[in-house]
Amino acid sequence: SEERALLLARTAYPTLAGVLRSHDVRMMKVALEFLENTLEGGGEVCAVMAEEHNLLSAVEEQQSHPVQGIYEAAANILGRFFDGEVDHEDGDYVPGDTPS
Repeated sequence: SEERALLLARTAYPTLAGVLRSHDVRMMKVALEFLENTLEGGGEVCAVMAEEHNLLSAVEEQQSHPVQGIYEAAANILGRFFDGEVDHEDGDYVPGDTPS
């Protein structure tokens, strides 16, 4: 539910950026999945909260991660929830573009 997603986001978002910047691939995958799930459940409110806690920049940084699953998950989140799309030539998020 939306209420549950908001509660989880309020609790976890303050520390999630640090997890996304860690070198623990397993934890990064869990963090990206958690972020995606809360964004799906909490909508725009969770997206704003994510930006306020610097998660947008932490996710953007993961687009150049050497592990394919990490950079694909990051690009997917950026394209779906942050008013942007993935540049399919190099896989990078293009800020401000709208998904096609």
